[in-house]
Amino acid sequence: MTYGVPDFRPSTHLCGRRRLNVHRPVRHTSKVHYLTEALVIEDDPDARRLVSGCLRGMGLHVVEAASAGEGAALLEQMTPDVVCLDLRLPDENGLALCERMRASARLRDIPVVAVTALSRPIDRARAEVAGVDDYVTKPFRASALTASVRELIALSAVAAS
Repeated sequence: MTYGVPDFRPSTHLCGRRRLNVHRPVRHTSKVHYLTEALVIEDDPDARRLVSGCLRGMGLHVVEAASAGEGAALLEQMTPDVVCLDLRLPDENGLALCERMRASARLRDIPVVAVTALSRPIDRARAEVAGVDDYVTKPFRASALTASVRELIALSAVAAS
């Protein structure tokens, strides 16, 4: 185990009809291994590439969407372990997509990290009401995003067990 945040290796457990990725500490690696999947919904290609790169650096399998509609279509096909969501998307507000996720029985427990340029307290409050689990403002440090994602994955694994 390295110093600081513990490392994780996933193992799969059945819970109802859904396979849950449960992560347990492992030695000598700082990566979350490939059974963990992330969805990045971001309209700006540079920001999407940056967020995806941070998550891939953690060892996550990353799927990308450039709009809320594309992200919603992907969410119908997959159940990611974490969603990184921009709140200002061209076709729909990211908060509306998050609210739809929270209304869905299949998607309601997926952790959502808002990665956005909106930094006012009212924006954070609206995100919290919509069901966002963590809030990272742009520009962000890669370490802040990865720490947030790592913590949410660990918490969802604990909640699932």
